[in-house]
Amino acid sequence: MTEKKLLPGRLEEALDMCLFQEEIPAVLLIDMQEGYLPFLKHSQQKEFKQVVQRQVEILQYAKKITLPIFLAKQYLIEGPMGNTLSQLKEILSGYENAVEFAKQSRSAFAETMLEPQLRLRGVTSLLVMGMTTNDCPLATARHARDLGFKVISAPTVLFGSYPIDHFYYQECFFYDDKSRNKT
Repeated sequence: MTEKKLLPGRLEEALDMCLFQEEIPAVLLIDMQEGYLPFLKHSQQKEFKQVVQRQVEILQYAKKITLPIFLAKQYLIEGPMGNTLSQLKEILSGYENAVEFAKQSRSAFAETMLEPQLRLRGVTSLLVMGMTTNDCPLATARHARDLGFKVISAPTVLFGSYPIDHFYYQECFFYDDKSRNKT
């Protein structure tokens, strides 16, 4: 089995590196909706809050450097899973480079306008963040790779109940999201 190894560095540095290499990054936030909150176990509350706080920081940074930000909201046959968490949504209020869209599949690319929207903006790299790490974010990350996008992520911006799938370590630019000591 392949060793699970994280790349060193913060996600902000990864986004900056994309820009330095003349790539065009975007941020994709998947299924961070109120409807999932009742399913959280008490033991998961602290980790969930940490993930949301890190997502807030990434959204603020992406907004500061004017990156496109996409918010995918899950809609089931029974109806929507609620609104995007308010602390995430309020950051993007009035931000003209933010696009919110509904999805009904695991992948945010399936039967949505996400790919054409990314291509229209010239996006080549996608920072994936979201809820249920090994479900919708994983399906979306795989789909993005199949479509030729560079996928960036970190355990600090993904939340789920199960160990992180090997795909993130093997096929994505998967960062430890920690500051490096400067000597």
